[in-house]
Amino acid sequence: MIGDTRNGFSVLTFTNVFNIVNAMRFNFSELHSYWLALIAIAATLLCLTFYITAYVMPSKAQELLEETYPEYNLI
Repeated sequence: MIGDTRNGFSVLTFTNVFNIVNAMRFNFSELHSYWLALIAIAATLLCLTFYITAYVMPSKAQELLEETYPEYNLI
């Protein structure tokens, strides 16, 4: 379940980001610095989300399942 969620989220988000940038025809050289800062923060948060869902959650899947469902450890 963790892997399926991660793959679906990644594909949908990347597709939407590229579609929005292409549809709006952003000219980044004409944007004010606060808009560039906002775009940089959003891109950083997006990258952090991808990292957490791609590497941190799958590596801790066993631990998270045992913590949430104690009976899972008995099997």
